[in-house]
Amino acid sequence: MRPDLDAVRGRGLVGTRLDEFDGRRTMEHKPDARVLARAGLERLGLEGIPH
Repeated sequence: MRPDLDAVRGRGLVGTRLDEFDGRRTMEHKPDARVLARAGLERLGLEGIPH
């Protein structure tokens, strides 16, 4: 991994994580990026979200 990046585990519901990233929910530390498993998004019917 690149030394200039900090990887932090995000736990919780996918919808909540996406809302935090989009600014619809407040959070203590806003990430610059979020990695989610495509298979999980497809199972939830969220495969069409922009990336």
